[in-house]
Amino acid sequence: MFLALDIGNTNVTWGVFDGDRLAAHGKVSTDAAQPPSHYADALRDLFAASDVDPSDLRGAMVASVVRGMSKTVREAVRRLTGRDPAEARADMDLIRVAAPHPERVGIDRLLSAAAAFAAGGGPVVVADLGTALTVDLVSGEGVFSGGAIAPGLRLCLEALHLKTSLLPRVDLSPPASVLGISTPDCIRSGVVYGAAGMVEGLVRRVAACAEGPARTALTGGDAVFLSPYLTLPHELDPHLVLRGLLLVHRRT
Repeated sequence: MFLALDIGNTNVTWGVFDGDRLAAHGKVSTDAAQPPSHYADALRDLFAASDVDPSDLRGAMVASVVRGMSKTVREAVRRLTGRDPAEARADMDLIRVAAPHPERVGIDRLLSAAAAFAAGGGPVVVADLGTALTVDLVSGEGVFSGGAIAPGLRLCLEALHLKTSLLPRVDLSPPASVLGISTPDCIRSGVVYGAAGMVEGLVRRVAACAEGPARTALTGGDAVFLSPYLTLPHELDPHLVLRGLLLVHRRT
C-alpha cells in the first residue's frame, strides 16, 4: 500500500492506494504552527477510522505548496510508519513543462496535470478548485503548457468579509437561488455562480489554445461542490494530486 499526502494551503489531504485503487482518504487542517506530533496523532486517528494499518504501507510521498510544512509532515509520517517519505519535485519523471523554470510551477498543478493526462491523454484542461483556482492546459503530446490562477471560492468569501466594512463572514454552502434576498444569500450566489462562470470562461479560453478538442478534468477540494453548477462537460476526480503522487512514485 502507498501513502500520498497533498499539503495545501487549507488542508493536508492524504490517500492510501491499494494498487490503483484509492482505498482510503481524508484530510486535516493545515496549520504551520503545529509540531509533527500533531499531524502524527491526527493521521493515526484518521487511519484507525478508515481501518488502515500503518505497518501495511510500503511507500509514501508528499507534495507541498506551503513553505516549511513538508518537513513537519514528513517527520509525522516517519513517526507513524517508520518510513522516510519522498517529496515530489518538478525535476522528477513527472511531466514535461513548457516553462523556463519548471521548479517555479506549483507542484500540485504538475501532479494534477500528469494524472489527468495519464487517465485519458490530451489535450486536457485541468481545473483545480482549491484555495486558489487554477486552470491549466496539457497538450496532446503531454506537455504542461501553462494556465491561469485565480482566487478560489473560500478565498473570495473571506476577502469579501475582511476587505469590506459591513459584509458578514459566510460559509460555503449552496445558494438558494441566483437571486439572493438576504446579504448572505447574495454573497453565496455571487461567489458560487461567479466561480462557475469563471471556471467555464477560463476553460473555454484555455482550451482554445489547444491543437484540437480538449477534455476537461475537474479536481480539488471544492470540485465536488462546484461540479453541479457547471454546464460544460467535464470529468470529476477530486483526487488528481494524490493520483499524480502515485504516478511519480511508480516512475521513480
